[in-house]
Amino acid sequence: MKCDLRSTVKTITFGAGILFLAGILVATGQTPQAMAQQTEPAAEEPQQEDAKPSPEAVAAVNAKNAECLSCHTEAGAVTADPTIVDLEALSKVLIDPVAMQASNHTGMTCISCHVGSYEGFPHSGPLQEVPGRHETLDCVECHSLQTWRIEPQVAHGAHGQNPKVFERFDCNSCHDSHVFQSASKLKDPVEIIAQDNGMCLSCHDSELRFAEFTAGIIPVPEQPDINVIHQFLADPERHWSSVRCIECHTPASETPTLNISHKILTKEEARRDCVTCHSADTHLSASLYRYAAEQRDAEDAGFENAQLLSKAYVVGATRNTKVDQLGMALLALILAGIALHILGRVIGRLMTGGKE
Repeated sequence: MKCDLRSTVKTITFGAGILFLAGILVATGQTPQAMAQQTEPAAEEPQQEDAKPSPEAVAAVNAKNAECLSCHTEAGAVTADPTIVDLEALSKVLIDPVAMQASNHTGMTCISCHVGSYEGFPHSGPLQEVPGRHETLDCVECHSLQTWRIEPQVAHGAHGQNPKVFERFDCNSCHDSHVFQSASKLKDPVEIIAQDNGMCLSCHDSELRFAEFTAGIIPVPEQPDINVIHQFLADPERHWSSVRCIECHTPASETPTLNISHKILTKEEARRDCVTCHSADTHLSASLYRYAAEQRDAEDAGFENAQLLSKAYVVGATRNTKVDQLGMALLALILAGIALHILGRVIGRLMTGGKE
């Protein structure tokens, strides 16, 4: 009788565990067949290549720009004729041709923006009252819609709090037109972070550059340690190399045509909520990593925000949901096993009159 009772209890316990595991799989929408299928890579969709200019057009642009680059590079300045070129002035307007070739303005001639007396050599016309600006078209000439939306955002942000300081700002204050690449062009989050944070730190980590916008308007404050200012972060230095300043210092863009808002939030307004990034619905997937290539295999394997995996590890944002579910199922099975074991012991004692 005792053997039969114990055998029955064991059978009930084992059967209950099997049923419980099956219930977990059904509740999470997983079946053995479905789980097996999820390990198979998804078929890749064909990608359309962007239209590219003809080789003849590229050659014509390069030939025209070569005239300018024969002087306006470090190599060109060395060989420039001092009898017709102001070498001191030239030293202030040198560019990196490799960086320009990779920038957003690649494929354009220099004289597309630098017009008037710049179109011929030696340059004719009056001396430049403001170096680098005379007879150079403003960004609004080509980017009118973006500028129309961006200027009010900047004006209502931290950089627009002092109207006199704001008057010294233009697009080139942050975006070097000979170097800047949009995030959609860079795509690599590491390069995006380095470029965008470099723009911020070029002023906020340089008393000389900061003074260009504040001299004669407000006293130049002693430059504080950026790590001290952000000591509320668990590891500030890790953040500088892993995330952009603007992730916390700009609001979500309200304009569909602008991926990033240009309203810079003050330190009082900036985000301090860690959950903004460290969660399943991380803000990073809609901003910094929006151009990262999708990793379908990883997504199918249950990773949250799979596009982050190859470049970053963000606590709370890159967890694996399948592991979460498996962990919860195992915990539930352990608790169920303990409960059934206790129940079996109680039934056994009752059936044997309190004896083992």
